[in-house]
Amino acid sequence: MIVSPELFKQRFLEAVCLFESRLVAAWGSGEAYSQLFQRDDPQGGLFRAIAERLGLKYCDEYFKFDAVLYERPERRLLEQKRTECILVAIEHETQAQTSIEEMNKLAILNAPLKVLITYEERQKQAEYLGTYAEMLHAADVFEDFGTLRRHLVIFGDRRGQKINWSFHLFNGNSFDEIY
Repeated sequence: MIVSPELFKQRFLEAVCLFESRLVAAWGSGEAYSQLFQRDDPQGGLFRAIAERLGLKYCDEYFKFDAVLYERPERRLLEQKRTECILVAIEHETQAQTSIEEMNKLAILNAPLKVLITYEERQKQAEYLGTYAEMLHAADVFEDFGTLRRHLVIFGDRRGQKINWSFHLFNGNSFDEIY
């Protein structure tokens, strides 16, 4: 199953609704906020909720990626914490200033969808998107980042008691906002 950026966006927004009040309450707390995404206990975190809505499995901190979503692992691989194919790789960085190295990490991975979630005010997002686009353009040796190996950037921006999310998809040259 290949997860389209549009489907990921839809499932992300569905899952965020379950966590909205906790995300707002933990905003700015660093580790506590990140744990709402990555928590891997019976309640689960946001990444697990997204995976379930996509019908995929979830693994945290897989080869230093914050989350990977996959479909059909073989038992012997799971016991060794390995999977044959990563369908979605996710990096979550609470500080936009350090998100560039997370995007670099995603750029070198062979997966159909790579997602960076970070936080910045709306008026400053274009600068980061430009930097990410330069990096991805340079890393796109097979010229398929705009068609096969997609990159989705999700920005969160808190306004009062709500977090506004914007979604930006790399088209091979730059980022287009998806609504």
